[in-house]
Amino acid sequence: MNLKNKEITVLFLLVDLCLLNASYVLAKYIFPNTVDFGISNLSILNISFTGTYFILSKKSTYQYGGFVYRALRIIKRAFLFGLLTILIATIFFKIQILRNTIFISIFVFFLIGRLSVYWLIFLMIKHYRKKGKLLKNAIIIGTDKTALKLGCLLSNNYLYGYNCVGHVSRKPESQYLGSVENLESLINQYRVQEFFVTFSMFKNDTFLKDMIKVSMKNGVRIRLVPIKETIFDFKKKQEISGINIIDPFELPLDNSLNRFAKRLFDIAFSLCIILFVFSWLFPILGLLISLESKGPMFFKQKRAGLNNKIFYCYKLRSMRPNKDADSIQAQVNDSRITKVGAFMRKYNIDEFPQFFNVLKGDMSVVGPRPHMLMHDTYYSKHIKFYKSRHFIKPGISGWAQVHGYRGETDELWKMEKRVEYDFFYIKNQSFWLDLKIVLTTFLNKKSFQNAC
Repeated sequence: MNLKNKEITVLFLLVDLCLLNASYVLAKYIFPNTVDFGISNLSILNISFTGTYFILSKKSTYQYGGFVYRALRIIKRAFLFGLLTILIATIFFKIQILRNTIFISIFVFFLIGRLSVYWLIFLMIKHYRKKGKLLKNAIIIGTDKTALKLGCLLSNNYLYGYNCVGHVSRKPESQYLGSVENLESLINQYRVQEFFVTFSMFKNDTFLKDMIKVSMKNGVRIRLVPIKETIFDFKKKQEISGINIIDPFELPLDNSLNRFAKRLFDIAFSLCIILFVFSWLFPILGLLISLESKGPMFFKQKRAGLNNKIFYCYKLRSMRPNKDADSIQAQVNDSRITKVGAFMRKYNIDEFPQFFNVLKGDMSVVGPRPHMLMHDTYYSKHIKFYKSRHFIKPGISGWAQVHGYRGETDELWKMEKRVEYDFFYIKNQSFWLDLKIVLTTFLNKKSFQNAC
């Protein structure tokens, strides 16, 4: 959620260590004839900087002062790093490291390098965020001091990744977006993807339960912000400038390392399918589709994905062109389906173009299947917390599909079972579960049941 979490901390540490060792190589290159500064001394530098990093790692990467704040922290950490290195070298290794030109050079190059790299990162992210890319629309429930401070932080710092739409009051107040009674309509109006709720844990138990239900019902993530009770140690807690942020139901894919591993798998697997299967299968299927019925080779349809974001989902056309494609689901013995289309649908071949959706980032190889927008509207009214499926990216295959819950949902219980299995996947996602689903998709007969 913010730039202060374990995964980002480790990532920046690795970047800094790379810069430190690059500074060593540069110093050795510029001053080749000075007293040797060996690998053992380089190890001292790496150890002392790692210690320094974690001593001063309790603040976010960028805060009120933007890069100025960050630059001051870099300089402060650099001097602490230098002091710690001198102490370790002098006390434990009896090395007069200050007399070594290489050490002084490394220190200077490293400081300049860190300032330069983080300045470029700051400019890049700032430019990217100002264009509105990868920003989540967010609202804050509450108008107390903590809520207003949080709103100021999110509004004035794009690096947190939020577009703060405004505040919602617990009672009608004209200067705010509206009251909490209108929260669901405000979520739809402003296409909100996350909302923050400030609360007192000793007073607002019922209110919080209601807010969590709104989150689940609308498929919008919720973050809880305790007003005063900052002394408690929450397991799933993050921080923005001293403000504690609690995730009431953290999911496996909230972890950035899990997301990175899943994205890496998505890209690698999709490229393999496109290059080694779709590349030669595409011309054959394209010819057969065009010979049987007139119309485009591909079919695209609007679907809702992660955070309810709308995207075009691609398929090979399996039906004759018709005006009901976006409103009537395919049925058993559907007269609109061509012979080639029936074969493709039976073996999921019509879904192959969705690997391009995966490369674009709209979908994943594994996840809840995306449904027609009209189905999302209908089932969100009849199935509790249906829209929570949008907490993660939709997939080409999923836990529900490999258990046979695919195809026509002419009875409500069929969609309920599909959603039940989707919820299980969302709560238990892992690389090994994804791999199991992919293998099962190809090898298990249930994956090919109920196709229509």
